[in-house]
Amino acid sequence: MIGYNMSTSHTKEWSWKYILLFGGLIFFWTMENFILQASAFSVPPITRHPYFYQLIRLVLDILAAAIVLLIFSRFLLIFIVLMDCLLSLIIVAYNQYFHKALSAYYAIKTLKEALQVTRFAVQVIPPFVWALLIGALIIKIVWIFRITPQPSKFRWRGTALCLLLFTTLVLAMQLTSFKFTSIRITTVKRAIYTYGYLVSWVAESFVSPDTNEVAKELIELQRVSTDSLAKTEPPWPVGDKIVIIQLESFGFNILNYRINGREVTPYINQLARTNRLFKVKSFHGVCTADMDFAVLSGGTPSSRMISYMVPGISYTNSLPRLMQQNGYHTVAWHGNNGCIFNRHPNFLRMGFDEIYFKEELQVRPLACSYWGVRDAEIFRLSSEKIRTARGCEFHFIITLDSHGPFDLISDQEKEIFPHSKQWQQNYFNSMHVLDRNVQNYLESLPSGTLVILYGDHTSGVNYGDFHSARKGSAEYVPCIVLVCQPSAPWPFPESSSLALVDNLRIHDIVNHLRRQITRYRGLGHHRVAP
Repeated sequence: MIGYNMSTSHTKEWSWKYILLFGGLIFFWTMENFILQASAFSVPPITRHPYFYQLIRLVLDILAAAIVLLIFSRFLLIFIVLMDCLLSLIIVAYNQYFHKALSAYYAIKTLKEALQVTRFAVQVIPPFVWALLIGALIIKIVWIFRITPQPSKFRWRGTALCLLLFTTLVLAMQLTSFKFTSIRITTVKRAIYTYGYLVSWVAESFVSPDTNEVAKELIELQRVSTDSLAKTEPPWPVGDKIVIIQLESFGFNILNYRINGREVTPYINQLARTNRLFKVKSFHGVCTADMDFAVLSGGTPSSRMISYMVPGISYTNSLPRLMQQNGYHTVAWHGNNGCIFNRHPNFLRMGFDEIYFKEELQVRPLACSYWGVRDAEIFRLSSEKIRTARGCEFHFIITLDSHGPFDLISDQEKEIFPHSKQWQQNYFNSMHVLDRNVQNYLESLPSGTLVILYGDHTSGVNYGDFHSARKGSAEYVPCIVLVCQPSAPWPFPESSSLALVDNLRIHDIVNHLRRQITRYRGLGHHRVAP
């Protein structure tokens, strides 16, 4: 048997020992990628032949690893495995938080917000995953030194054969339901199940969702919106002041949670006990703006792309427009940039009279975090405007301070875990600060103000016996409906069977509010704000 060629060129020979080394690296790299890809499928795509399509993915992974190892030189291979490790870390962080496959198309579309949460992404990756991926990287680099320079004999013929097999398999899959064009009507997750990430990302760049089709879908979804509360929920005491607050990262399980006997959110807990509490399944499919889109647009957000980035949506059924038509002066507040998720131009088209994002607010001397204007300032400005208004006011507020990586509050504000640097502990610190800000705000509002509080999504935090309110890919958040300082008791029914079931959506609450708004106008309470 011919051994390694130790001449000045240091070129290896295709000995059995070298073949085993080369094949071993292919197998090692393949299994690393195959397991990483599988981690995205807590709920796999629907198919009659799941094992067949996973086998196809495994074969494609083997061929891809062989092609790369045959073509590239030592230093290019080291660069490739370094980039592969970095992408793997990004994929793991995304999977940990969103529990789904990463779309390169939307990662690029939301790059600005993604860069804001880089520190969070680093922290959310479990330590053992860091150890495994860094360990695998070191092993691959050492292995690459053992197999390079590759033998010239059969190298390019082997590459051509692998490329031919790879291309044939990919083309053959276009005859199945996993064809690339299905990405337009589903998501990239289905493609990744068969092809892995790289091929799916390349395909996604050519067959991204048809925005015209998505626009038609969203317009239709605005017409079909549920109200499961109509038959069980009594009329709400709607007045001339209404506020809806989206609480950042406020999952259902944070309610009544205690640390060392101390409630994390004592004020909101009390609100939940004494007012109407609903358990709502969150919209958190494509991005973190799905819930506010659902509340404001009057329809379900797209499952295929970021709804605010779909052109041509008229928002004829939007909540702000309905409030305008019924005499309310409409105001939107958020301490972050309005360009994030393209919210600002969409809020304008929805019918807000005034819009305040970081861009509008930064000209004032306001307390800010490194992300944007602090929640306490937003609440203060909203309260001042409501209390001085002579007509009907509707305010929609998106909080910011409790956004991951939960480091937007000051060290002095950390009461649950003083001076903590751990992101999970700072989640509870941030929730406690949010609770106090909500209390100060609600207690400052005029008597009779109707308030709806709801969480946008869960936090992804698992700490001790605390776990985010998730079932598979489903996330659950609380929604609380209350009246500030009511002049008369608001009669509540005993908790209905609908209140804490798992299939309520935020539409059910918002559409019930819509009914009360039109009823309020019908009773002759229509007043136009100046």
